[in-house]
Amino acid sequence: MATFPAAGLIPWDAALQAYIANRGIDVVDYGATGDGTTDDTTAVAAAIAAAKASGQSVYFSKGTYKITSTQTIDWDYATIRGDGAASVLNFVGCGLKVDGSSAYRLRTTIRDLRINRTGTAGPALLLQGGSGSTGVARFTIDNVDVKGSTGDCL
Repeated sequence: MATFPAAGLIPWDAALQAYIANRGIDVVDYGATGDGTTDDTTAVAAAIAAAKASGQSVYFSKGTYKITSTQTIDWDYATIRGDGAASVLNFVGCGLKVDGSSAYRLRTTIRDLRINRTGTAGPALLLQGGSGSTGVARFTIDNVDVKGSTGDCL
């Protein structure tokens, strides 16, 4: 039976459990590199799907994430967050969409990120509503820098 040294181990206590729970779903845990060159689209999409299924936030740790297709947020109380200007989402010809076209999306929060969009004209951040009793309500954006967006949106 193998034995492991105690040095360097972190105790699994309530503070560590709270840190992990508050961090949410980290896109790096789903394979994103955040190196600015590698296409992180598949990993980001997987992290968003996991966050939707679990009700947790999506977390972008420090890095530059290359994303080549629109990423859609379509659940209530969604939070997308990072480490401020050190967490950069580089969308290539697309952007981040909060989709309220089929139902109201309540209390979506996007905070502590830089969102860049390059390529053809279009939004970096789109809040999409529909008709009747659909749309995006009580949306919060805090400490987010948006660049490269064109049209009637952010």
